[in-house]
Amino acid sequence: MGISCNYTTKHRDAILRELHDSHMRISKMKALARSYFWWPKIDHSIEQLGKNCHICLGNRPETPKTVVSQWPEAKYPFQRVHIDLAGPIFGNKNFLILIDAYSKWPEVFELRKTDTFNIVECLREVLAIFGIPSTLVSDNAPNLTSEMFKNFCTNNGISHLTSPTFHAASNGAAENFVKTFKYSLTKMIQDSTNDLCIPDCKNFCICIAIRLILQLTETQLNLCSTEN
Repeated sequence: MGISCNYTTKHRDAILRELHDSHMRISKMKALARSYFWWPKIDHSIEQLGKNCHICLGNRPETPKTVVSQWPEAKYPFQRVHIDLAGPIFGNKNFLILIDAYSKWPEVFELRKTDTFNIVECLREVLAIFGIPSTLVSDNAPNLTSEMFKNFCTNNGISHLTSPTFHAASNGAAENFVKTFKYSLTKMIQDSTNDLCIPDCKNFCICIAIRLILQLTETQLNLCSTEN
């Protein structure tokens, strides 16, 4: 539990405004608050903050559909990664989303173009940091099934699995994050008091939210695998 102090009403209001700056959901705000501060009925204050935010109310996500099937649990970091594209958002913004199935760690890249070349360049950057995954999962989009993309996977020893368009939920790890990404980004940009631009905020609240869900720190995520 966070530190309990005699916070004045003025201080509490300032803390709550800062807590909701990135428009996280109520459950995530509560988890973050417990790590740093506490006062009587703080949960109620956070609930009222979220329920009275017109930006959050106007951007509630749709009720998720039932997932057809689930992937087997990954046993180590970057054993399997899921990728998907988000966009265009706000006119012409496109992003490549990558999720590690083991740690749920996300990587987000803004794409100048959504062709295979630019996607592969982003993947090279990720692989240079975290290593080569055993399996990569994507949908059947032409830029993810092109000859260039097939050669990239083959040359790096990556097993590329695709989800059929009529069972897109089978790539749920990446698709769910795309929804979270759009949801968070939309709320932050609609907030006139938030001066963060897209390149600055694309990883901001999302990585925090995922660590709160998993109750993990960056160190505990242990992205460096000991597996051979």
